[in-house]
Amino acid sequence: MLIFFKTILEVIFMQRRKHKLSARLQIYIEVQALDISLKAKTIDDTPNHKMLRELILEDCKIDYNCDGYGEPLAEEKSE
Repeated sequence: MLIFFKTILEVIFMQRRKHKLSARLQIYIEVQALDISLKAKTIDDTPNHKMLRELILEDCKIDYNCDGYGEPLAEEKSE
């Protein structure tokens, strides 16, 4: 619990130290970023992706407005 409060205080007073983070906080941020990147999935990561490709693409288009690789679809201009 004490480490949590130390970390919070460090973030609050970070401005005084010209935006320099301690090694502990920097490692924590890097580990969280790594966890997020390892969880990222694309069509190619899906088992049997050739069979499921069309279903996945359709879900990506409808639910997330993306192309299946995390890129947004080009918005259609309505005139």
